Amino acid sequence: MKTIEKPWGKEEVLEINKSYMVKRLTMFKDHRCSLQYHNKKKETILIISGVLKIIYGEDSKNLNHKIFKSGESFTINPKIIHR
Repeated sequence: MKTIEKPWGKEEVLEINKSYMVKRLTMFKDHRCSLQYHNKKKETILIISGVLKIIYGEDSKNLNHKIFKSGESFTINPKIIHR
């Protein structure tokens, strides 16, 4: 398993193959990752513990946000801006 330390926590690569990648992200409390988007990649986030605020939208000037709790998930389609 490959672990990548980040300023906001860490990424652990659990599975990688030609079709998909599975990562476990650990986020430190009161930290955030960068605002990003992907041209082809579709992401599904499953909250294992704690709460996570996800910011998302099609236009960086008009973003939505939602708070997710343990057991909830959210799928981000390609070209959707998110943090």
